[in-house]
Amino acid sequence: MIVVVNLEDAIGMPLAHDVTKIVPGFKGPAFRRGHVIREEDIPELLSIGKEHVSILRLEVDEVHEDEAAVRIAQAVMGPGLVEISRLKTNVGSDTAVCASNANGATIRYARSANRRGSE
Repeated sequence: MIVVVNLEDAIGMPLAHDVTKIVPGFKGPAFRRGHVIREEDIPELLSIGKEHVSILRLEVDEVHEDEAAVRIAQAVMGPGLVEISRLKTNVGSDTAVCASNANGATIRYARSANRRGSE
């Protein structure tokens, strides 16, 4: 569940979304989704106008989407799984996992804010 909280209350909690910083000559993520808020992050967040942030609060029966992708790959590949890795992609995926087994079969999963898919 995504919850909006005051900065001071967010310490120790993971961000649900990237936090964008826009200054002359730069526009990009100041903090990435999943970053765990630390006390020393507060001045930077305040300087870019954030008094509240969206954090991810998982219930006891929920797992984060990154962990879910890894579990799916493990289940699909079975006991022959030899490698599993998280990937960086050039299409803006938030989550990307690639797994292969001893027979050379591979599975890839990528999720982005714009599209969801698997191969």
